[in-house]
Amino acid sequence: MAEVDTQQTAAVPPLAQLADMIFGKAQTHLLFVAAKLGIADLLQDGPKPVADLAKATNAHVPSLYRALRALAGMGVFAETEPGYFTLTSLADLLRTDAPSSLKGLALMAGSDWHNRAWAHLFESVQTGKSYFATTYGMHMYEYLRQHPADQDNLAEAMASMSQQDAVAVCTGYDFSAFHTLVDVGGGTGYFLAALLKTYPTLKGILLDQPGVADQARARIKAEGLDDRCEVIGGDFFHSVPRGGDGYTIKGVIENWDDERAGTILTNCREAMNPEGRVLVIGMVIPPGNTPSLNKVLDMEMLAFLDGGVVRTEAEFQALFSRAGLKISRVLSIPSPYSIIEGVPV
Repeated sequence: MAEVDTQQTAAVPPLAQLADMIFGKAQTHLLFVAAKLGIADLLQDGPKPVADLAKATNAHVPSLYRALRALAGMGVFAETEPGYFTLTSLADLLRTDAPSSLKGLALMAGSDWHNRAWAHLFESVQTGKSYFATTYGMHMYEYLRQHPADQDNLAEAMASMSQQDAVAVCTGYDFSAFHTLVDVGGGTGYFLAALLKTYPTLKGILLDQPGVADQARARIKAEGLDDRCEVIGGDFFHSVPRGGDGYTIKGVIENWDDERAGTILTNCREAMNPEGRVLVIGMVIPPGNTPSLNKVLDMEMLAFLDGGVVRTEAEFQALFSRAGLKISRVLSIPSPYSIIEGVPV
């Protein structure tokens, strides 16, 4: 794997900095092209000429060369000799089977449905309404239910992120004190399965919409964990399974406004054992002008989800308080997410 010198000059002129920001969407689409064509997979055994890559992907040789040259300039791939490209540490993350693959995320970020919402951010800033509400008159999740290909695209991106998030959470928090863990809105089960494999005495319950729960049930069974994990199809706005001493809510709270997010937390508070804990695994906005990807992702919440918002720690404290909980600690982990632990008041 080639090592690429990514060191920049100490002082980049403001004009160059802003120009790079303005053309940020070009980087997104170049990464989409590489992911869609599977270039990283083709290079996993070593450098190859662009002609071979074009033949394998049914691409136009000169155009593919120009795209790979641009990506190499970003540190994604490297041209080892004229017309030959190899993986770099960044490009390796676009391999399908890479342990922390971001291929699914790249495919979503460059997809048509995802780009349409970002293209209407101006209207969302003006109105406070999401693209899906103003264009289709429905919540994003309802739109996705009606567009299975786009729903699969999002699911692949979330699975892509879940791999690294699961490792960060498993190592960043000690789950050994829990006997039964309820994963609220647990999706297809990747995260809960990782926890159960890390903590062999832990029992799990996963709650999600019936269609998603079917996928989770298949994953849990395939992982050989069905003797320790129950999967339930339901609605976390109505109720959550009772009797858990730990309730994880990962990547869910930021999708909803305070009223609906508060309902999820309240339902967990009412269902948990007296000494139970709620663990919100979500994004937190840092104070002041601190650079943070979460501040950008907050704009994605605005454009995509009516009521979706990334909250500050103070906003989380208020949200927890209204649900009869108090925050006992906030743990940073190597992920966009933090672990926000809440206990009954």
